[in-house]
Amino acid sequence: MRLGLLLSELGMANKIEINRDELMRRVAEEARRYPGQEREVFEFYTKNEQALAQLRAPLYEDKVLISFSKWLISMTLK
Repeated sequence: MRLGLLLSELGMANKIEINRDELMRRVAEEARRYPGQEREVFEFYTKNEQALAQLRAPLYEDKVLISFSKWLISMTLK
């Protein structure tokens, strides 16, 4: 819980956002996990904001961690 709050603060401070294309790619990845039901899974996520938020959260956290890691590396190399 605390880590999630920290990542959220870091993301907001650095204006990190998940755009629609990134989110739809993640939905498509999730849909591919269910062969033969891809369309139903895709529709489920695109019509259900709560389910979509469950995909958005880890995607956002990953993006924040990647950004932070790049920053740490750049500071180390200076």
